[in-house]
Amino acid sequence: MTTPQTPRALALAKLAQSGLAAADLGAFGLSVLDRAGPPALSPAFQPLAALRLDYYSPSGKRTDFYRLRYLEVANGFDLLTKKAPRYVQPPGTTAEVYWPRNRDWPRIAGDASVGVHLTEGELKACCATKFGFPALAVGGVWAWRSAKRGVGLAPSLTPAGFEWRERPVYIVFDSDVGVKPDVAAARLALCEALVTLGALPSLVELPPVDGLKGKTGLDDFLVARGRDAYLEAVIAARPFASARALWRLSEEVIYVRDPGLIVVAA
Repeated sequence: MTTPQTPRALALAKLAQSGLAAADLGAFGLSVLDRAGPPALSPAFQPLAALRLDYYSPSGKRTDFYRLRYLEVANGFDLLTKKAPRYVQPPGTTAEVYWPRNRDWPRIAGDASVGVHLTEGELKACCATKFGFPALAVGGVWAWRSAKRGVGLAPSLTPAGFEWRERPVYIVFDSDVGVKPDVAAARLALCEALVTLGALPSLVELPPVDGLKGKTGLDDFLVARGRDAYLEAVIAARPFASARALWRLSEEVIYVRDPGLIVVAA
């Protein structure tokens, strides 16, 4: 019989997938919870080992918001009819933007010449930070806003003292963005929102990683290909300003290859 892994072992295995190690738990303010931990935080949480992802301001102060990344899969009849959630957050909370603990944020905040990288997933942002790229993350592709609650941009996207005007922002979503219309729409909307802040967003397309099945995330790419290969992808990024017209056209015109028709959307 296989001995069950401890919560810490599960957490370290998850961190390793993102190029992170035990020392990064403390560096980024992450913590490991055993099965009793999540229900103690909220009865809405499952009794599963989890990684607690505390959110911080760019100044390094911990906020009240956090998310949990379950490290185990629940058992139960409900899993036969729906996908088990991997990430959860306190009930009743709205979207927040994740700023990994980075001692350089205070310096970067007022220097708009420093580009930042914006990805989907906290551990990906931690990985990018460890590789030397100033990065922040959204917990989901639409998690930078909360239209349901009447919130436009999450306040954590526009912290006091952080200068967005004329700042390069590299949007790095997972490689499946091209085949998921909702994800592509979220990326488009995020770019539009950043433009309203005066930022200069560009789209980074991650090339495939040999031997990796499924989509490629920023952490996958950095771990497999390294810093220099990612820099090449950043250099090749498409400025949003030049891509916007093409996207707008694609919303109005559809090309059907066979039999060679152009259809104008109603």
